[in-house]
Amino acid sequence: MADLGASLKKLRPIEGLYSHDPRDVGAETVHGIARRFWPDWDGWLIVDRLRSRPDFPRCLALGAAAEQLELAVSRFYRKEFWTPIAGDELRDQAIADELFEQ
Repeated sequence: MADLGASLKKLRPIEGLYSHDPRDVGAETVHGIARRFWPDWDGWLIVDRLRSRPDFPRCLALGAAAEQLELAVSRFYRKEFWTPIAGDELRDQAIADELFEQ
């Protein structure tokens, strides 16, 4: 069976942790989740809570915040992308990765 965690691990270097590039149509993004397109994602509560810290956005990758954000990211990608491709039913991880990244 394919594993969402393995697919997410491959996706992370592509998407990065945090970006807020005004030239990017998605504007603010966390692990590829654009606030403009997914404004109700529960991970934004974590981001907004930490935004005033002097070590922002690095703090998103540290301690409890990182764990909470990881769970929110995983739930998001499972619901929006993994379940629709029936990722848990695929036997070949490479095929699952390819479908997931589309």
